Amino acid sequence: MPHFWGCPLFWGCPLFSGISFFWGMLLFLGVAPFLGGFPFLWGCSFFWGCPFFLGLPLFWDIPLFRAIPLCRSLFFGFGAPRSHPKPFPVPHPHSPSPFLRVLDLTGLQDGAEQDPDNPSLWSGTVLLAKACLESSHRREDTGGHRGSPVELRVDLFVNSTSGPILRAALRAAGALRLRCRDFHAEELSLGATVALLEALEPAGLRRVDLRFNNLGLPGLVEVLPRLERFPELQSLRLPYSNVDARRPGAEDGLRRLAEGFGRLQRLRELNLGSCRLSGRLRQLLGSLQHPLESLELPFCHLLPVDFSYLLRSPHAPALKKLDVSGHNLSEDLLQPFLQLLATASGTLRHLDAMECRLEDAHLGALLPALRRCAHLGYLGFFGNPLTSSGVKALAEGTAPLAGLRLVIYPRPVDFGGEEELPEDEERSEGLQEEVQRVLRGAGRDEAVWTTSLSRHRALDYFAL
Repeated sequence: MPHFWGCPLFWGCPLFSGISFFWGMLLFLGVAPFLGGFPFLWGCSFFWGCPFFLGLPLFWDIPLFRAIPLCRSLFFGFGAPRSHPKPFPVPHPHSPSPFLRVLDLTGLQDGAEQDPDNPSLWSGTVLLAKACLESSHRREDTGGHRGSPVELRVDLFVNSTSGPILRAALRAAGALRLRCRDFHAEELSLGATVALLEALEPAGLRRVDLRFNNLGLPGLVEVLPRLERFPELQSLRLPYSNVDARRPGAEDGLRRLAEGFGRLQRLRELNLGSCRLSGRLRQLLGSLQHPLESLELPFCHLLPVDFSYLLRSPHAPALKKLDVSGHNLSEDLLQPFLQLLATASGTLRHLDAMECRLEDAHLGALLPALRRCAHLGYLGFFGNPLTSSGVKALAEGTAPLAGLRLVIYPRPVDFGGEEELPEDEERSEGLQEEVQRVLRGAGRDEAVWTTSLSRHRALDYFAL
């Protein structure tokens, strides 16, 4: 059996039916030595699938930053012979029962929707880095097992505080080796960003997310060549990078940035949120080798010429995810936006048009365009000045979209100011009931309509 997916071990055993995740984890550590014949272990499937914690998600019983020390014990249990009065026999590397070679932890944070505000994601990376360094020190101090290291497939979340320890862990030669799938970095200097990217293993990296790093156009131009060494890179997210195409002397930087995008051969997702790109979309996207499937351009100060390019580009008919939040779609951009929706209607599943100044009067033109997007599953419409009647019209107009599972709608402008009064709360509840009545009438009871941006998060591009 070349892979171990977790479920078969305890599946159907009533003995374990009432054990919490914590005790189940300890139990797993106890039986781990007997799993030598499984060179590949997918941690997410094990933690989610085994009935010893009743199928509850990982975070319902123990947060990631508390689970990782337990996992660290697990890593050492697989990665090296133990100093035990009666040690378990250590199999030969080429025997039928080799050591564990790969531990995939990339799904453990999915319960947090990869929310960068979740502290467990950042502390979890630190704990993983410490585990790698500890394994390296153990080798140096004890002359321990020198076989192939255990490959830990992980998503990394790093900032200026954790950058040095992660960089050391990536360069360490211990019993554990980090292999990153998604790399998220915040508030890093250019030098720290480049150093970490150069320390990552090329294989397996599918996403680089650099935000709040204030790299500017010169910094991005330095970073992009470092990304060419990642052959599987599909997603590049660069929001809040302090790029302004209108600054004097930006022309050369924009040209080099476009050339850098063009050399990323497998790029399918691009986020340039809050970059001022007025009139430059053709230049930046025209050199891409393949159509984008996810394009996020919120608050990018786009002009009609940018929308006109986009709707005629090869990207439009391939888009699964589109974010044009923060643009005034109520005037000159409305018609190009509607034409873009028509072009993308065959593939579009996720649409964000928040804070776009769309009012009740625009729904007559917008709703037919939305209904043509037959695969639409998410609509972000928060921050648009709709009345309660407009919200109901939006619900009725999108009722035929059977796949529309999540809508973030705005707080109606006729409900008063920002401070919610008791009577406004009653009206909000009444509006929610009316919306639910419309959905039930359309056979869409499972759909979620909410004004909360934090409680419900949209699907990631890789889950679309």
